[in-house]
Amino acid sequence: MNDTPELPALDGVRVLDASYGISGPLAGMVFGDYGAEVIRLDAPADPDDRARPGAVVWHRNKTIVPPDLGPELAAEADLVLTSDRRTAAALGLGLDAEPREGLVHLHLPLWGEEIDLDPFTRDRMVAADFGAARRQTSFSGGPVDEVYPFLAYMQGTWGAACGIAALVERVRSGRGQRVVVDPLHGSMVATVTTMLVSPTERQPDTSVGPGGPNPTFGTYQCADGEWLFVGALGSKFQDILFTCLGTTDIVDDPRIKNVRERLYAPENRGWVRARLTEAFLRDGRAGWLEKLTAAGCPVSPVGDRDDWLDHPQIAALGQRVDLDDPLVGPSVVVGVGAELSRGALPRHQPRRFQESATWQPRTDEPRTPLAGPPVPSATPPVPPVAPPAPLPAPPAWHAESPGPLAAAPPALPAAGLPVGFGPLAGITVVDLGTVLAGPYAGMLLAALGANVLKVEITKGDELRLRGYGIARGQRGLGIDLRDPEGYAAFLRVVAGSDVVLDNFRPGVLERLRLDDATLRATNPEVVTTSITGYGGTGPLGRQPGYDPVVQALSGIMKAQGGTAEPVFSTLAINDVTVACLAALGTCAALYQKAVGRGGQHVASSLATAATFMQSGELVRYTGRTPAETGGRDFPGPGALSRFYACADGWVRVHLRDFDQAVAAGLARLADATGSTDAARSTDATEAAELTEAELVDQLTASIGALTSEKVVAIVSAAGGAAVRARDFTEVVGDPELVDDGHVVELVWPDGNSTLLPHRLAEVSGHAPHPVMKATGHGEHSRELLAEAGLSEAEIEHLISSGAVVVGEPMYSVMGVGYR
Repeated sequence: MNDTPELPALDGVRVLDASYGISGPLAGMVFGDYGAEVIRLDAPADPDDRARPGAVVWHRNKTIVPPDLGPELAAEADLVLTSDRRTAAALGLGLDAEPREGLVHLHLPLWGEEIDLDPFTRDRMVAADFGAARRQTSFSGGPVDEVYPFLAYMQGTWGAACGIAALVERVRSGRGQRVVVDPLHGSMVATVTTMLVSPTERQPDTSVGPGGPNPTFGTYQCADGEWLFVGALGSKFQDILFTCLGTTDIVDDPRIKNVRERLYAPENRGWVRARLTEAFLRDGRAGWLEKLTAAGCPVSPVGDRDDWLDHPQIAALGQRVDLDDPLVGPSVVVGVGAELSRGALPRHQPRRFQESATWQPRTDEPRTPLAGPPVPSATPPVPPVAPPAPLPAPPAWHAESPGPLAAAPPALPAAGLPVGFGPLAGITVVDLGTVLAGPYAGMLLAALGANVLKVEITKGDELRLRGYGIARGQRGLGIDLRDPEGYAAFLRVVAGSDVVLDNFRPGVLERLRLDDATLRATNPEVVTTSITGYGGTGPLGRQPGYDPVVQALSGIMKAQGGTAEPVFSTLAINDVTVACLAALGTCAALYQKAVGRGGQHVASSLATAATFMQSGELVRYTGRTPAETGGRDFPGPGALSRFYACADGWVRVHLRDFDQAVAAGLARLADATGSTDAARSTDATEAAELTEAELVDQLTASIGALTSEKVVAIVSAAGGAAVRARDFTEVVGDPELVDDGHVVELVWPDGNSTLLPHRLAEVSGHAPHPVMKATGHGEHSRELLAEAGLSEAEIEHLISSGAVVVGEPMYSVMGVGYR
């Protein structure tokens, strides 16, 4: 590393946050977390913004100014963040034209922008419209209303990553651009593990209960009434579980015959779960936790969300932050999503309000770096960049479709302008990731244009088939890193790379000599990014991490289940979030590298992801309204805002006003089902006297007779909002979404096909990327080693010795993905 002062990653960047809702403010928070100067326009379109508990954390490190200052500040900003067309146009950023030279315009549009909805209901409409609600398992098999705005959180997090990537390109080329991450983009990033549709297969049955379809990988109640999650995925852990429970006869049952996939087959999972349920009821939770942990089986108590920030692991990770907010006083909030070894913000500041009509910069004391020489009071600005060059034609090396990069990207043209299909074009990433989070982080960087190399051991990634949907857009290298010659060849690959990414357990990197210090000896400017379960420090730091185990521990499951059974989220929310956070942190480190501050180490964890994705719910201060909890097969928070079955499926309805909108809705609903005028005239009066249950019954009967299209029409006409609850088959088969590039049909080499997410963002400065597909094991080994400078003779020797694997393209993978 060089000897430049330790400055936050985005030091010198000015961001104007003109967004509202959840995703925009959260993205603005991320920019501030990494040292950008964030100026926020007070949000007249969202009058509840100041009072929302999440605003305490989402607006930290921001100065909030009157909206009249918007045009002046937009003219001086490096990045402008918007969430609606009207505000963008008022700032001179109409969506029909490119932003001014050098400006990055990050637009995170709202679902149903023209509809007056609170941001939490808006997120639930997104889940209904784009399939997430229908994919959650439950007892009934109907859609489930999520109590967390996970999709808005993901839209904001991924949007911030895309915005920082555009800033990286701005430094390298001088070119600004518009980046759009819409609600469907955010939803696809969150649901990627299950948003995979084979035209010849039906969507899976979701009526398997809130614990999920696999009896050895779910929630159980113990003798004391407390719940735990057991993560016995695979024969090794299943044998441990069955031995501890005294149920080893299950695998010998003639219905199973030791074929482990039969444990969760539809005809068997019911009786297998019943056997395990009976066994867990023989002891209290503490006893089972002690026994299973000692035996080595992944297990966790189902914790309470309100206790998560007090967990010693959270303190060890620095994920508990104290602020003195100007509106609500002393507060406790979550930390940053990805830690940077050299680009961290030393301390967070509470939001600051400026009421004057002229801009007054924050006058806080200069930041004190975590290490290194003091930061000067006047931080030097980002170095000037060259004027933009014309966008070149798509290069031949990335022109084939479908498929990932066919060869290495060319050298940058003389003007320094990256070519390719995204702002990270020209950046090479070595992805050592396995199973889910690591490969998915690499795929997200590939979606931003990076040249990503999927490096696998000689026997291949254990999830490479079932996980094909989260490892696309990469070229494959199969290599034995324990072989001295294989390891030496790998270091030559690292020498020409910008990023090395992994998700190994703590200690593995050092054992394999792949740790940051070792790789930096080969490539001093490299960015290394690591994903772990618990961050490698603290009481849980060395333990392996599993998404649902952390869901349980952090309170996510209990919050969704309320007073009923805890709910295992089908979204794999911690896995996909930590992958996105790793990509985000990598982009921040690449920005710092681009402005001449060298490489560094980036780290995130499942525990951090579980904290980050509860950022609004975990905010604490005296007098705050408790965060919402759910219930069994949770349909929504009340009769006026929930899912209802209709004649052709399900519909998500939101009627805001009890006395007027509900009465008008009932009148229209009654009219549509044939009620008389006399009967309709009493509906509004009756509505005011109905109990909640009676109102649900009335709406259930009225809506049940109508098609979803009719319900949407009459509720919208009454001033409410409604949307059909679609499943993923409907979403990926929507011609409009296929035409605009959100989803795509991936055609396999044998002619079969899969419908799945395609473009995860719109970037104005680049041609859309072609279809990304999963690489075969070692499919590109020869060309990748040649690009690293190995001779043909050296490559053939490595192959003949078994140190390198050369494979074929991946053929059809049937099924619906990971979970």
